[in-house]
Amino acid sequence: MKNKRWYISIFIIVNIIAMIFVYHQETQAIQKIFDVHSQEYQDEVKDTMSHYTHSFQLFSQMLTNEIQDHPRPDEIWKYLKSIDKKMLQIEGETFDGLYMYYQDRYLYSWDTPYEQYVNTGYNAKERPWYKNAIKEKGKIVFTPPYMSYANHYVLSTISQLQSDGKTVFAYDIKMGNIQKIVHTLSRYDNEQIMIFDKAGTIIGSSEEKYLGGNLNASLQEDKQVIDDVKETLAKTTVDEEIEKLKEQMDSAQSFYNFQQEFHEDYQHLTKKPQQAQLYKFNHTYYYKFYIYF
Repeated sequence: MKNKRWYISIFIIVNIIAMIFVYHQETQAIQKIFDVHSQEYQDEVKDTMSHYTHSFQLFSQMLTNEIQDHPRPDEIWKYLKSIDKKMLQIEGETFDGLYMYYQDRYLYSWDTPYEQYVNTGYNAKERPWYKNAIKEKGKIVFTPPYMSYANHYVLSTISQLQSDGKTVFAYDIKMGNIQKIVHTLSRYDNEQIMIFDKAGTIIGSSEEKYLGGNLNASLQEDKQVIDDVKETLAKTTVDEEIEKLKEQMDSAQSFYNFQQEFHEDYQHLTKKPQQAQLYKFNHTYYYKFYIYF
């Protein structure tokens, strides 16, 4: 009887070891598959960001040549307005406007009357696109992306300080190509994908309501966003603005719910950004890898 129990115990132990071995092998195989998947996303995002940069360089070269031939600010302003539609034809849906700080003036390509900027106290030198360009001293820089609830897309600005140390060129881009990557490279049912920048701003997501959310924000900060939108909504009477605010609140609430789902485990999603890792939260496995610029 003792021998029988001994054999049963050995049988159970061997099977447990075998199960652990098989699980380990399967986990490694899954890890390799997702590592390849991660690299595909990385490559696609890098190609897209290179395209955005190339578009800016095209505009920058065109504008540099124009300044050499016609250096007066009024002439440059007319030039910007004249090429706005041409740039839209060349770059398609990526393009969202050209502007610059030149000889102490803010010049732009769209049709908004300048008085609107004066009345709101707009100061180009206080804007992130200008300050970031000055800080980086000639490097091409991207401002933190943000969600335009008015137009339903994520926006960013590329800017660069020019060789005179004063002039800054800027180029607004719609980052819709990042969202296309999410849809075209999706492989699995119920797969949830997020692509975000170094600041944590989500610029691509299989759940579009998460666009514009920030993975680095705390639950308290995201709750404050919801409260702020509610307060603004209560004071708004213009129907068009009400619809935008409702959409913004819906997105903010969805992202807040996503954070709450993970509770304390949420912090794992923002740790070790360079590593692809498998986590288990609430009896469900999640594979996490970061794609950011």
